[in-house]
Amino acid sequence: MTVTYDNPVNVGGNSWRLSWTSDSEDPCFYIYDLCAGRLIATTTDTSIVVALEAGARLVVEVREAAYTKIPRGYPRQITLFWFRVTATSYYLVEEYVVDTWTARARVYDTGAGSFRYVTRYLDDETSYQWRVTPVGTNGNSGTAKAWTVLVVGYPDPVAATLAHDDETVKVTISAA
Repeated sequence: MTVTYDNPVNVGGNSWRLSWTSDSEDPCFYIYDLCAGRLIATTTDTSIVVALEAGARLVVEVREAAYTKIPRGYPRQITLFWFRVTATSYYLVEEYVVDTWTARARVYDTGAGSFRYVTRYLDDETSYQWRVTPVGTNGNSGTAKAWTVLVVGYPDPVAATLAHDDETVKVTISAA
């Protein structure tokens, strides 16, 4: 059994039509959100429209058989989140690399109640340390907020073969 995905089509705003075909007769499809690790829908249709919140990410897998345990896909990035500190000009985001705190970004205080920073893609099975230090309008540094995170990219890549058809602009994914 092979499921072939079509390119997603924007149907307005943050709504997208995802469609696919199958070489099976009368299949039932199970559509999973791998980022959230949940079943989105079960259908015999060959398309679905999904609406995403602004900035949301969706990684979908369409299967002809249900998972007994739904896998979760992790993007191997860290999102640092912190609340505003009064009288701050900017927040210095640093990563601990080879015994040294290395500046990665300055997030300027816009007056919002909270802030976030998304890291670069990180190596699997590796620990990272990050900190965010508020720097006041007077140039003085405040107390840093620190994180230590072990990155685990689960699941491992699936053994599959990909075939692209230039004429139909479709990609076929088959179990290897």
